[in-house]
Parts: sequence; C-alpha cells; structure tokens
Amino acid sequence: ALGAAIQAGREMGMDSSSILLDITPYTFGTSAMGAINGQPTHTMFVPLIRRNTKLPASKSEVFYTMFDGQEAAEIKVYQGENQNAVDNVLINKYMFRLSNNTPSGSPIVLHYDLDINGILKMEATEKQSGRKIHAVIENAFASFSEEEISKSRQKINDAWGDEEDLSEFNSDKETDDDFASLPHDIKVVIQQAQAKLKDAPEEDREEMVDLIEDIQDAVKEGNLEDANAYKKELDEILFYIGDE
Repeated sequence: ALGAAIQAGREMGMDSSSILLDITPYTFGTSAMGAINGQPTHTMFVPLIRRNTKLPASKSEVFYTMFDGQEAAEIKVYQGENQNAVDNVLINKYMFRLSNNTPSGSPIVLHYDLDINGILKMEATEKQSGRKIHAVIENAFASFSEEEISKSRQKINDAWGDEEDLSEFNSDKETDDDFASLPHDIKVVIQQAQAKLKDAPEEDREEMVDLIEDIQDAVKEGNLEDANAYKKELDEILFYIGDE
C-alpha cells in the first residue's frame, strides 16, 4: 500500500520523499492484559500511533495496575501490526518503578511522540504520584529484517532443550554462583517457570524466557530490587497459566 501511494504521488507530480516523511510507515504501540479472539492474554498489542498517521504525531493511552502494592510496570515499545505483541518487533523495554502502596486499578498514562525523522519519545506517568519515566528511540523507522522479527522465537528454541536444570539459562560458573546466591523465593519461581516452560503457550513461554534472562542480568548487576520486580512478573504469569 505504501509503494502504491508513492507511485500515485509521482504520477501526480508530487515529491514522493515528502510523502514518506509526512506519514509513519509503521504502527507503534505496547502490550497489556486483554483478549485476542476472545481468549485472555497478557500480550495483547495496544497500538498508539498507527501506520500511515500524519507526522508529527502524539498519542496517549491509559493503563491500570493489576494488583495492590504493585511495585513496577514494564513498558514495552513494539513496532508492528499483529494483535499479539509477541508477533511484532520489540524495539525496547523499560522498567517503571511505581510509588509505595499503589492500589490496584491505579492509572498509568503512556504517551508517544513521533516526529518526521523517526525519533520516538516515550513518557509514562503514574497519575497517583506524578512519577514519570522518559525514553527516546532515535531510529524508530529502522527497517527490521525477517531474522530480527523472528529473534524472540529463535531465542525460545535456543533456550530450552533436553536438559531439565537451569544450565540452559546459566552458561558460566559466575552465573551459577549468582543463581546460588539468589533469595530462595526467586530461585523457586525460576525453577517453577522452567518446569512449565515446554508446555506453556508460545506467547507465555517467550515472556517467561525474557523474564528469566532479565532476572539473570539484574543479579549480575547486583540489583536485587529489579530481580524481585521481574520475579513478581514471572510469578503472575505462572499464576495465570496455572496447571495448563
């Protein structure tokens, strides 16, 4: 459709380069709890700035915390058109620390700004406290290859095989030592996640692998606060999928 628009513009004597700069060739959004084809999921894609929107463009969307005392929310920025976020391109993700004693249903406003140069600015605001995080993505218009689009699926295939221990996630002694030093509740959740990994739905499986890797990274950096936040997200997925 975009190619046809360029061709039509040229036939009308218009400058096709200005047409390309004046609209976004991609949809940008995030993921949230919702339903796909009537089935509940935590990876529903929520578009904020849709493909072919005139630039510059701004859009805000309100989301809500899931439970009392929620300490953090992970903001994921996706590029794509699929209603399931895991089938789109994950551009980046950000951990948003919330204020203490946040009740369930507390609003978080997510705002995107996209300019003609492909610079995407993200801002998340916790309405209760006014706390904010900001991020700037310089190359939001980057063309992603098919290999990059399927990266997450390949990561799943690489991450689990015949072994039923944590060695598939811990590739060196340093990481093994880090895991051994983890608080017991984090180790238990990781072990539970691995036990359910092969039988989990694809979108849940991918999220579980991402969170286990996030926990590893946080532990390596000595950041137990982040590790605990990721652990809670992993725990929520395990509760959600239950005995499936």
